Amino acid sequence: MYAIISDGNRQYRVEEGQEVVVSYRDVPAGEKFNFESVLAVGGAGDTKLGSPLVSGATVAAEVLGPEK
Repeated sequence: MYAIISDGNRQYRVEEGQEVVVSYRDVPAGEKFNFESVLAVGGAGDTKLGSPLVSGATVAAEVLGPEK
């Protein structure tokens, strides 16, 4: 399963277990963060496209820390 999320002026295709570098947030390492701007969700032949967002969809992430 995958999702396409929007973060700032960028869009990312994300899957479970994937590490993604996004814009800085003041969130400590180890904390959970939810992306609310989900543009599409797909997998196993079924794709849901938002208009502009998929209703009720979120992507949960864990903050690993700032990239240096």
